[in-house]
Amino acid sequence: MDDNSTRVFCGPHARDFLTDRWRYLYRQSPNCTPYQSSEWLLGWLDQQPSVASPLVLAYFDSNGCALAALALARFNDALHPRIAPLSAPMAEYVRPVGPGAEDPYVAASFLCQLQRLAVDERVDLTDVPADSALGLCMSQASSGVRLYGSSPCAHVSLPLDLHSLSRSTRREHRRRERVWVQMATEHDVRYGRTRGPEELVDAFRDLCRLHQARWSEQARLPGVSLSAESQQWETVLKKCPQAFISTIAIGGSVVAAQLCLQQGDTVFSVIPAMDPAYKNVAVGHALLRALIADLTSIGAGTLDLGRTVEGQTYKSQYAPEWSKTLSAQLTPCLSAAQGSGAHESVPWALQ
Repeated sequence: MDDNSTRVFCGPHARDFLTDRWRYLYRQSPNCTPYQSSEWLLGWLDQQPSVASPLVLAYFDSNGCALAALALARFNDALHPRIAPLSAPMAEYVRPVGPGAEDPYVAASFLCQLQRLAVDERVDLTDVPADSALGLCMSQASSGVRLYGSSPCAHVSLPLDLHSLSRSTRREHRRRERVWVQMATEHDVRYGRTRGPEELVDAFRDLCRLHQARWSEQARLPGVSLSAESQQWETVLKKCPQAFISTIAIGGSVVAAQLCLQQGDTVFSVIPAMDPAYKNVAVGHALLRALIADLTSIGAGTLDLGRTVEGQTYKSQYAPEWSKTLSAQLTPCLSAAQGSGAHESVPWALQ
């Protein structure tokens, strides 16, 4: 394959691609997440500042059929022009879509094209799963890719096998469970999951309130600064049929909420939030246990707890499997700038 088969769509042409061809490629992508859906991407595209415009890399076969595509955004700032994944950093996973998305030659071609673009502007490729074809190309590159970040990600298999947990962890779960059983005897404690956009919007406003209370004096998690962006999030989520929020309410007042996106039998946790007044009774764990039981009852196979930052030790108490994502800045390399073929310009493609 020749990397000249990668084409760059900009501005209105990129939006047309996201609106039309993207949906077909997304349906042909078993490894994709809700962060690659056209509803999510177009929703965040509409929230971009005026200096931003969409940019799509698409790989075509010799018959002119698109095999893979990668959604990006170009920020035409006069002083600091740059390219980054569309919807970053809100999206916890960045992947190409299409039946060729995991082809190493396609991934190498995308990197080579981005290195050409890096001649004139900064190019960042963030939150790429390390075990994907694109992630492997990034990590194996001998030049032109400067890795600067790695985030661990937790995936909980459902149903949760309690016997796989350590004895001390099981003991902690039982202790917290007893606290909430007692809480339910003294108060009206209810778990709920939104169904439909109206319930979602109401629950999202509760989530924002809790998130603001929890992080008012601390740095927020990457990609979830809700105080300034809550209206943008709300607008995007109303367009995403995969979105729902689970909640725990005490006496009719929501004290914990968790925003999720569903893709097939996998549910992705996006933003958790809880009332700090209930920290001592582990309300976050109570909600997570209730969510796991709920998802198991509807046949979900995996709860993806996503990007994990310092302090989120609670995830390890649910026997997760771990993966990681990579972030890198792409820089020009001589062969990419000269426009050589994929085999010559990206020698790591077959490693």
